[in-house]
Amino acid sequence: MRTNILSLLRFIAAIIVILFHLKGKFEYLNSLPGIFLAGPQICTFFIVLSGFVLGMTHNKECVVKTSTFIIKRLHKIYPIYFVSLFLCVPILLLQDKFEFYIFIINLGLLQSWIPPYPLSVNGPAWFLSVLFFCYITFPKLLKYLNTKSNKSGLLYWSLFLWVITQVVHAIILNSNYYTGTSSISHDLIYYFPVSHYCSFLLGVSGYIWIIENNPTIHNYFNNYLFLFLSLVIIIITIQNQNHITNVINIDLPFGASFYAPLFLLLIVSVFLLSDIKFNNIFTKTLSYLGELSFPIYILQSPVADFTFFVLTKSNIDISLQLPLYFLCLFIVSVIVTSILEMITFKYMNKKEIY
Repeated sequence: MRTNILSLLRFIAAIIVILFHLKGKFEYLNSLPGIFLAGPQICTFFIVLSGFVLGMTHNKECVVKTSTFIIKRLHKIYPIYFVSLFLCVPILLLQDKFEFYIFIINLGLLQSWIPPYPLSVNGPAWFLSVLFFCYITFPKLLKYLNTKSNKSGLLYWSLFLWVITQVVHAIILNSNYYTGTSSISHDLIYYFPVSHYCSFLLGVSGYIWIIENNPTIHNYFNNYLFLFLSLVIIIITIQNQNHITNVINIDLPFGASFYAPLFLLLIVSVFLLSDIKFNNIFTKTLSYLGELSFPIYILQSPVADFTFFVLTKSNIDISLQLPLYFLCLFIVSVIVTSILEMITFKYMNKKEIY
């Protein structure tokens, strides 16, 4: 049940990112509270959650073979990512923006490493470039942890790395080197994989800390209070980013791992409450929504381009375009996921990867 509740968080986070990307097209979305448009911040949540879930999944394993681990991770993310890239090609060709070498960079999940290409081809997929880097390091990290008698110390080192990362980001952001969006300096702060590694490390170390310290999971009053406080702090901080910046007179890298510790607090508080029993149908629904969050996230851009082109040409009222887009995105994600899972699962079984 724990993973199902966390999967629901992932699904909600994916919807928030989509709303953020659509706020320029639908002006009325800008009237929503800041938490519902916190796309860049929510990407940090994805990275923290990925680290937490990997720690939970592999904590009891002494050794994880790097090649097998990477193949399994690629099996989960690459087929849908591959489809999303090729869905973007016709759009880029029509706009006369297709460049083969940039497509190859994206195909190799290298776009976030090479400014100015993080948002090229399929913009939201920059996150996968970061995540794949984190995946590559995980087996070595797990091997290192298994040499330590006190693994919970990793959390303090992760927090230290987070502080260093934020200080470096803030210095660059407030220096003459930073020249705004669509610049190398911006890409290095907000998209470069190393800039987000502290978020992944916090996620892994957060779960390790829980296992090592065995906090109570049955004091529901305290756990609900913990959940409420962490959520309120996140919402208030996101809602008042501009005010905070004006008060301290320093630009902060809110979209570059800034919220990682707060998101870890939220994830931990939900995790400590998620042993509550639910109806089996509800549990399966949560699990399915969680699995669908990735295709929804990665297909959002090409499906948006096609859907809004057709809806606009058909003179569909603007008030209906957003719900119709979400319906199309959901249907396409379900169909693509079902087909690809059937194909890749047969291949992986044939190769005896599982």
